[in-house]
Amino acid sequence: MKLWRVARAAHAPSGAAAFDGGLSVDGRWHTRGRPIVYTARTESLAKLEALLHLRPAIAPPLVLVEATIPDALVATLRGTVPAGWDDVPDSGAARPVGDS
Repeated sequence: MKLWRVARAAHAPSGAAAFDGGLSVDGRWHTRGRPIVYTARTESLAKLEALLHLRPAIAPPLVLVEATIPDALVATLRGTVPAGWDDVPDSGAARPVGDS
């Protein structure tokens, strides 16, 4: 499976470094301290996701990184997502799913 990620250039001096993350802050799908990186299935979706979280006029230099991972490492969510997974602001409802 091919995945894409937009990362800050300063945090991604190599392609592999762009896929380190999740340890310092909580995210919608993970609890701080758990290694996780949010990616997208397409280049355009990765760019759109970055635009949602950054103010382009003052954004730091960014890089677009592509990775291919074996299909055997891909997990599929079984069942339904928890109520409130998409709350704004984030309620943390989806963190147990991502942590597991």
